[in-house]
This record gives sequence, C-alpha cells and structure tokens, in this order.
Amino acid sequence: MRAGMMREVITIQAEATTTDELGGMVSVWTEQTTCWAEVMPITGYEKFNYGQVYNKVDFKMRIRHRTNVTTKHRVLWRTRKFNVEYIQNELGKYQELILYVSEVI
Repeated sequence: MRAGMMREVITIQAEATTTDELGGMVSVWTEQTTCWAEVMPITGYEKFNYGQVYNKVDFKMRIRHRTNVTTKHRVLWRTRKFNVEYIQNELGKYQELILYVSEVI
C-alpha cells in the first residue's frame, strides 16, 4: 500500500429518500464517510452536442479498503461530483479499493 500517494480528501455519499413539504419523495445525498485517496485521471474527451461542448474525464481513486462502498455511492472531490462505476479490490488482499468513477455533468 502506498499511503504517501493518498494526498487528496474525498467524501463518499449515499443516496437517501426523504419527503418534501408537499409530501412527495425527494432524493438527497448524505455524507457517509470522508477518507484519503490517490486520485488519477484515466481517460478524457470532449464532445460537441446540440451546440454545446461537453468535457468528460474519468478517474480512478485508490482508497484504503472499506466494506461499505458500492456502485450506488457518489464521491465528492474538491468541487466535483463523481458516480462510482466500478470497484476493484486491489490484488484481492482487502487492503485497498480502486474506485473507477465518472464525473456527473
């Protein structure tokens, strides 16, 4: 494990539902945990769609092993939001997780 490379603080959020003032169901994101991570860009591209330019960069984030992170979670890093697309248990040793994430646009 390369703990010295984990220099960024990320927040892992879980989706929850609550009722609004009119009694309707509303989806909200609640903070589950904050941890140190190594954040690495892996792909990036630019797309022109309906007269607008969209930039997308996919990242992988290496964190210490946790049992409570799934692909239903979201990650906050600095001012950006990411959906967790895939989780890899690094080398099957239950020491690290690699989160493959895509930015929410």
